[in-house]
Amino acid sequence: MQVKRNCSISPQGLALVFAALAALTLGIAAAFAALGAWLILPFAGLEVLILGAAFWITARRAGND
Repeated sequence: MQVKRNCSISPQGLALVFAALAALTLGIAAAFAALGAWLILPFAGLEVLILGAAFWITARRAGND
């Protein structure tokens, strides 16, 4: 018997989830920037970058069976 990792989402699904989260985060940040809190934008960009890195690492490790 061989134990395999459980990969519950396809690469396309993972990309879709990432795109939705990134759009939501950047949309909220843009709304606050339009209200004058422009310093939120760099932090939102950093958040999306870190989320993308985490998703990338997860996707790479899921492929190593």
